[in-house]
Amino acid sequence: MNTIIHDLDQLATRVSLQQIGEDDPWGGADVYILPSPPTRDHGGWSDPYYVVTPFARELSWLFCEARDIAMIHEDYGMFKELFFGRMAEAANEIANSEGLVLKLLGALREAYFILTTALTGEPFPDDVTVTTDDIKAFYAGRGIALPASPTAS
Repeated sequence: MNTIIHDLDQLATRVSLQQIGEDDPWGGADVYILPSPPTRDHGGWSDPYYVVTPFARELSWLFCEARDIAMIHEDYGMFKELFFGRMAEAANEIANSEGLVLKLLGALREAYFILTTALTGEPFPDDVTVTTDDIKAFYAGRGIALPASPTAS
């Protein structure tokens, strides 16, 4: 458990320091991250969940980083749709106008909750509403400072 939480803290610190990468738009675990609304159905067994944001490449990078951390959990395959779906929901709850850093940290906060719950074996909690105040308080409690201007992009 310590390794996963440590790795999440390291990732959150990188994001807070704006050491953010980019990746091709994410498409996996029934989640699609796009810079503009989809023009076609992406298909699959269930209805896909879309995140449409000008930060699609950066959010896709975060999903890849979070995936690499989560994959070491032995039950990753059992909860990956929930994991990425909840991260996507959190990203959608943070307005693009709040900036890149808060959008990424909001999605990552959800990754913390899903992974810590998976590690303890407790039932997964219901959907959590993410606000900018929640994000700031969560990371302050972890000793991770946010940029002076949370709307920095």
